[in-house]
Amino acid sequence: YLVELQGTLVESPVTWYAQRQAWDMSPGYDYKVHRSFRRRATHSCLLCHAGLVDPSPPRGFTFPHNEISIGCERCHGPGSRHVAHQASKEQETGDIGREAPDLSIVNPMRLERSLAEAICQQCHLQADVKVTVRGRRPGDFRPGLPLSDERIEYRLTGSGSEMTVVGHVDQLRASRCYQQDQSLSCVTCHDSHNPHRPENAAARDRLARTKCLQCHQAGDCGEAKTIRMATRPVADSCAGCHMPRVDTDIPHIAFRHHRIAVFPAETIKDMGDNQPNLAAADQLTTIQDLSRFSRAEQDRMLGLAYYRLHFQRPWQHGEFLARANRLLEAAGTTIRGDAALDAARAEIAWETRQVPAANRWANRVLDMHNVESSIRAMALHVKTQVLMERSDLKRAIPLLRELTTIRRDPLDWAQLGHCQSLSGDTAGAISSFEQVLVIAPGQGAIHKALAPLYQRAGNPDKARKHRAEARRLPPGGFRSR
Repeated sequence: YLVELQGTLVESPVTWYAQRQAWDMSPGYDYKVHRSFRRRATHSCLLCHAGLVDPSPPRGFTFPHNEISIGCERCHGPGSRHVAHQASKEQETGDIGREAPDLSIVNPMRLERSLAEAICQQCHLQADVKVTVRGRRPGDFRPGLPLSDERIEYRLTGSGSEMTVVGHVDQLRASRCYQQDQSLSCVTCHDSHNPHRPENAAARDRLARTKCLQCHQAGDCGEAKTIRMATRPVADSCAGCHMPRVDTDIPHIAFRHHRIAVFPAETIKDMGDNQPNLAAADQLTTIQDLSRFSRAEQDRMLGLAYYRLHFQRPWQHGEFLARANRLLEAAGTTIRGDAALDAARAEIAWETRQVPAANRWANRVLDMHNVESSIRAMALHVKTQVLMERSDLKRAIPLLRELTTIRRDPLDWAQLGHCQSLSGDTAGAISSFEQVLVIAPGQGAIHKALAPLYQRAGNPDKARKHRAEARRLPPGGFRSR
């Protein structure tokens, strides 16, 4: 579920799990300390969970959306020409002719397999890090084009056993059946027009068996008949053995393993492990074809991927950040005026305490026009840190105010309140610190900062209240990302 708070969509910490028919904590919220209502639902999130969604910069989205559920255009592309074309034919002939292919709309059945599967992959190719191609924005993908026209998905190698559940696309492509038969694809088993058909697991297994027997013979199976007849929910289920079910509620992974293979029983037990022990030596790779991209473009995308991975896995001691820096430096010798690249270099420089370089790269981004709001926020964050370190509060305050209009981050408000307090703006500081508590309640340090401000403002009752809260609560803390 999503919640709209102050013009921003955020994820609810509680989710309804249809398979279990139960409410429980959302993925990533099953810890004593979690992000509460602070995990923002971005345009990229909603692209796969809603129909036609218009972003409303800089904060997020406004309701109602153009289309709540996934609709025709997600798989068939823009439909206005198709409607006009068919309407004109009906007006001329009295009916809608079907004798020739209608080239005014994308028909996935007429596409080569890789392009048809790209339509599914726009949501079902879920890797560790995604990077948007230079010049593109999330949502720019159009059916009939390769997914690499919009974005590249990278996965860490060595992230556990080969049989770890890693996503539908990777698993299916590793199948010998897929490699040897060009006709096998997502729609072989999945009805895109009626995703709930068949209605139950038994019917789905029976349908899968009929698909398997289009190539294989029932007598080809070398397993003992007693074992074959013991499969559930139906007897003699091909998928029951060759696409074993993995018990997990984690979204965006296969409930049935999508690699069609012979699995040893001891392997199946470990297939639900989605928390591998990652080593810093692991590399990011992609199953997408990058041959059309220059070396500089490939370095840019891989560098941005490592940069983002660093903030996802900060325990890797900076190894991913170092790789990102090397790749982005190389890409930057050829690619100029790229806001995403320059903003990443600004943050890398700040993280590695190269303050003059961080300031220079941030300034470059802030001087650009029509920059995506999330990228501008990265540059604003670095620039405000530099200005605060230099005690240049007069210039930091307006930039922090702008940052709070782009993202709903308690640290931005806390830093704005700190600067306002040091500048003598008591009312402004109180307002900013109170906003921190709206976004992230339970921050003892913020209550401690508010107590003297309310005392200064002539409100001793509120000062006492915040002093008491400061003593009762832990200091708290949060990292801005």
